[in-house]
Amino acid sequence: MSDFRTVRIFFSKTGRAKYISHLDTVRTVTRAVRRCGMPIWYTEGFNPRPYLDFPRALPLGAEGLNEPLDVRITDNTPYDKIKEMLSGEMPEGFAIVSVAAPYMKPKEISFASYEIIYDKNEINREKLTGAVESGELKTEKIGKIQGRKVIKTVDISSYITEDSHKIIEDGDFVRLDITLPCSPDTNINIIHVAKAIDEYLKTDIVPENIRRVRLYDMNMSEFR
Repeated sequence: MSDFRTVRIFFSKTGRAKYISHLDTVRTVTRAVRRCGMPIWYTEGFNPRPYLDFPRALPLGAEGLNEPLDVRITDNTPYDKIKEMLSGEMPEGFAIVSVAAPYMKPKEISFASYEIIYDKNEINREKLTGAVESGELKTEKIGKIQGRKVIKTVDISSYITEDSHKIIEDGDFVRLDITLPCSPDTNINIIHVAKAIDEYLKTDIVPENIRRVRLYDMNMSEFR
């Protein structure tokens, strides 16, 4: 029998915290887990470390509303108690959403839903629709060919379908809701999508906010 059990924690990362890099997020949350008194399971070997697994890195500059984190612990502390303990140690911009047993494996994550929010005075629904449905949204990313770094062009539009997005007017804002691949093989960076929209419109528009809302498996079931 294993001497640990895995607990799945969902947390949010909002406000100024969205500018904290993934590596610093790992350090920040790891410190909070250590401080809260949770009975953490440590890896074996010469350099034991607490086991924390962040399945999908959140792009720098995007908020996350339901970010998963798997932690191994060594006792049967109730989930509500873990949430209470950890909530008291999270820094500004971070909050614990839920704690439960893992239902899916991290490798099952295949898609993510996002929101890109614009000021209606800077871009209206018609222009945003035209850009998103133009078929011409592209971005560049660094890749490797035979061990050498190269710049690759990614055709974002090829991942945008009629069912994968909708554009909503919400008071003074226009919001793009969009679902994109988020797997180890194909992961479309939502920050690059916002940049591609801006380049297509030949403007200099900075979204009011960008959020990752949820993660899904290949059947579009919410990751739990």
